[in-house]
Amino acid sequence: QYDKGDKTSQSWLIVFDSTKKKSLLVLQHLLLGINTHINLDLGIAVVETMNGKNLKDIQNDFNKINVILAALSYELIRDIDQVSPLMSLMGLHAENKSSVLIQFTIENARNGAWNFAEELFDKTGTDYNSCIISRDISIKNLANGIMHFSGIINFTLWLIHLFEWKNVGKIIKTIYTLKKQYFKNSPS
Repeated sequence: QYDKGDKTSQSWLIVFDSTKKKSLLVLQHLLLGINTHINLDLGIAVVETMNGKNLKDIQNDFNKINVILAALSYELIRDIDQVSPLMSLMGLHAENKSSVLIQFTIENARNGAWNFAEELFDKTGTDYNSCIISRDISIKNLANGIMHFSGIINFTLWLIHLFEWKNVGKIIKTIYTLKKQYFKNSPS
């Protein structure tokens, strides 16, 4: 839709537009996509998958996936350190409760997705569409929080960005290779 110039959701529009921003960190780009995919799409997918069934029937599987993703996220952070050697500087701001970039976690996002699915599940017609539009606006605002900072955090992001790899193809290939090695060497 985006490539064709068709209308997309507001939260996905920010993600796609952000690819033109060279000043964002690899982590910010990653979180922007994760944010919209989990916080908007996942809740809709759960509801559409369970259409006409009991939503609670899928909750156990949903929670098991949360555990798997939480374990993988630690590996992903290690992988990002390879392409963004100063990323650990973000830890200096761990106490900054106003930073969405610091506070974003997969677990929180997936919990929010489940809550959204519960809210959306019984809605139909205009109410269903209005609920999705309202959620989309909230997720767009969260995306803005992932992209825009001020003060010392902004300076830290600039410093991290100076030493971060810039070649997108090389970044993807490196992270893919590291993930492939991880899965090859991990116990089944």
